[in-house]
Amino acid sequence: MSNGVRPAFDETDVPAIAYLIGEMANRGRLLGRDKEDVRHHLQGFVVYEKAGRVVACGELRIHDPKRMAEVWSWAVEPSLEGFGYEVAVMIYLIKEARRLGVENVYTLSDRLKALGQLGFAPATAEERFML
Repeated sequence: MSNGVRPAFDETDVPAIAYLIGEMANRGRLLGRDKEDVRHHLQGFVVYEKAGRVVACGELRIHDPKRMAEVWSWAVEPSLEGFGYEVAVMIYLIKEARRLGVENVYTLSDRLKALGQLGFAPATAEERFML
């Protein structure tokens, strides 16, 4: 059994990822995604595995190589929020973006404190409405 962040392996990770996203979506914290959508984008996901159980996840989507990537579906088991699992996932995804040469990483989230500690800053109104 491993502990830590790893790329999502295969079909075996899909139910756990979909569950985490669903739990956060039910609380109004994320947009929901079904298993088929998770399966389709599985290559971009990483998970935090703790004692053989997936407890957090996130997906890196490259929008413009070398310029911009977005973290989607940044989710954690609700009972484990605040213990650092989701932060470890975000750090991993940021490092992966940098490894790929991506300059800017953004996400849509209500976890402002955690994101601020990771170096994210809220976007200005002008930035939020750019075309």
